[in-house]
Amino acid sequence: MARLGPRIGAAARSIPMMLCALSAWHAGYSQVMIVGDGDAARGLSVELARHYLPFALVIPVASTGRREHLSALLPFTAAMTPRDGAAAYVCRNFTCRQPVTTAPDLAAEFA
Repeated sequence: MARLGPRIGAAARSIPMMLCALSAWHAGYSQVMIVGDGDAARGLSVELARHYLPFALVIPVASTGRREHLSALLPFTAAMTPRDGAAAYVCRNFTCRQPVTTAPDLAAEFA
């Protein structure tokens, strides 16, 4: 500690950020798109909220309304369609798995 002297203050501020980046790198990044409206989409959202996913980006994609605007900003969402009312697309490192339509199937994606 004495060897670092006055520089320890600058390192102390950056170490937590380095540890955050390291844990994100080890955990991997995931993206979850819930496509659809109504009770089916709400059920998938509730199941998703039950899981601790600190490095997941969750994107709700409504069937109507501003979907065209979202597709212009995020072109990969254009091909994602609801199935049986709603579907959840779980992607890890920008590679998507088959969509799931039920809460138990969504829970299995994070087991």
